[in-house]
Amino acid sequence: FANSCTGLVDAAEDVAKFVNKLSLYKEVVLVGHSKCGVCLTHATSLCNNPKQIMLVTISTPFKGTCLADGEAMRLCLKKWYLKVPYSLIFSNHPVDKDIAPESSFITKLKPPLCKKHINIVTTLDCNSQCNSIVDRILLWWNKQADLGRCDGFVPLESQKTSCDQQFIVPGSHAQSIDFVQKIEELLYINQ
Repeated sequence: FANSCTGLVDAAEDVAKFVNKLSLYKEVVLVGHSKCGVCLTHATSLCNNPKQIMLVTISTPFKGTCLADGEAMRLCLKKWYLKVPYSLIFSNHPVDKDIAPESSFITKLKPPLCKKHINIVTTLDCNSQCNSIVDRILLWWNKQADLGRCDGFVPLESQKTSCDQQFIVPGSHAQSIDFVQKIEELLYINQ
């Protein structure tokens, strides 16, 4: 999301305008990772022909994530060595504020209007799922900040939603971005 983006509502409106221009296509596949998943979910409700849309969401905070509430997290994190990495993660960008659990965007978010919705939920539960230094940092962060079952950023329960197909896979928020590329490759191969 560009710095000029004023929030997820405006971003969703832009996506819907683009999708509406694709009316000659039989199917439009939207793939969204993390906050892009909630943005695309909202965008489906603004599209002229939701029956042409297949939505794939990955590590998406449908109920928000406490990590997006900067003020609450700073109060919650008592140790300086947790406050420093958090200050590097938290950007205070409007799209980040929109995924706080009690934000106006999250509380008004409705289920997507689409032909099919596939949701991929990720959870980082043990060292054996850590494939990189980023994964290990996210696992450590998850334990230190006491975030519960989580992918390092988004709680497991926040990622779950009613959909046509839902898969729970081991992995971190950082790893889950790789799923986007794999899904795009699979969709391309199946054309």
